[in-house]
Amino acid sequence: MIEIKNVYGEILKVLDAENLSGADLSFLDFSGADFSGKDLSMSNFSFSNLYRVNFSGANLSKAIFLGADLSEVNFSGANLSRSNFCDSNLSEVNFSGANLFEADLFKIGIRSKTINEISGLRYKVYLLDNHIKIGCKLYLVEEWRNFTDEEIFRIGGVEGLKFCKENKKTIMSFYSL
Repeated sequence: MIEIKNVYGEILKVLDAENLSGADLSFLDFSGADFSGKDLSMSNFSFSNLYRVNFSGANLSKAIFLGADLSEVNFSGANLSRSNFCDSNLSEVNFSGANLFEADLFKIGIRSKTINEISGLRYKVYLLDNHIKIGCKLYLVEEWRNFTDEEIFRIGGVEGLKFCKENKKTIMSFYSL
């Protein structure tokens, strides 16, 4: 039996298992749970509510987070190598010191050592090592930097052009640091 506790020590769930490696934990609510330092490699968290979960120092290699709510999750120092984050909510996630080697962060399989989100804009914007994901579209940094107004209009219409004119300088400033 394994007890899943929140950060206050309160028991959220009791699982009938010896360990959680390879466990099917999909479609469950673990909001506020503390999985720090646990071996959760190859576990499936698809479509689970993981809001504010502490995974610091956990082994999550090859874990699946398909469609999971990962908002405000702490992955600091976690091993996330080869994990799948497709269609997950990654708002305000802490990846500091995490191993993201070959982690699949988007449907199309882009892998990055770092990921940052810019919130508060019309579209979700993710900044990766060599790519920018705006809404559901992914671009190479240099490609997006060099788009003409005409190209932006063809991609996103009037709204896309307006977004680009209002935010391009700010977004690109993150790549000049």
